[in-house]
Amino acid sequence: MSKVIIVDDHILFRLGIRAAIEESFADISIIAECSSAHELLIHLKNGTKPDLILLDIIIPEIDGIEIAKIILRDYPDIKILVLTTDTSTEICFGACRPRGKRLYEQNSRKDRPRRRHKIGTRR
Repeated sequence: MSKVIIVDDHILFRLGIRAAIEESFADISIIAECSSAHELLIHLKNGTKPDLILLDIIIPEIDGIEIAKIILRDYPDIKILVLTTDTSTEICFGACRPRGKRLYEQNSRKDRPRRRHKIGTRR
């Protein structure tokens, strides 16, 4: 079973993502929800071990890009899926740069997620 943490400061978004995942995927377990980077770091430091973090870029205390860099450095086995409604080029490239991954917009259509950027892996 895959373990997931949802990080977003909007409770209704977290509840909606949780409901969609629990309804659609029997093999995924939401093990925590966090409203801030600080809350996420507490979970990780206390031994919570997700396979994936669904991470909003715009969250209190430390922005999602900075917290993603910390997670990639300190917890390299954890995968991160960045979610955002801010599709400015600077935000998108900052989110993709740490590992050369893809960024999907939060306002993408249900049947066709819109890939914003794909950046090649750094050498």
